[in-house]
Amino acid sequence: METYKGESICKGFAMGNVIVLKDKDVKKKRRRADDSDRLLKILQGREEVDFSSMGPSIIVAEDLSPGEMMRIGKEKILAFVTVHGSANSHTAILARMMNIPALVGVAMDLRKIHTGTKAVVDGFCGEVIFQTPEETRVPAQKKWKSMML
Repeated sequence: METYKGESICKGFAMGNVIVLKDKDVKKKRRRADDSDRLLKILQGREEVDFSSMGPSIIVAEDLSPGEMMRIGKEKILAFVTVHGSANSHTAILARMMNIPALVGVAMDLRKIHTGTKAVVDGFCGEVIFQTPEETRVPAQKKWKSMML
């Protein structure tokens, strides 16, 4: 179990499987093409993902653009967690408008986090927990359900 802190940009709570978006040459790719063209390279940075067949997931990335969020679709994003970003970024504003729990500025090594890992994102306290065991998920689920009432 690994816990990381970040800046909460949208309050909320999410539990689910992680999709890690690998992003080795973000700046170079962004200069060359539109954001939507740079997306969909995950799993060692090579395999293209068809988000239309993806279940709702927690998106983990170095950074996430508003174009990427729209391409993935609100119904597919349980939450997102990024290494970079700020509360005033376009992505943060979009997350708040779409009511998607989100953390930015999370000091995590994406090489150690894998697609399919279970995670809990707590946007109320700015925390993400990866590789969550059942004993962590059950109280988290109760907390989430109590907030929904």
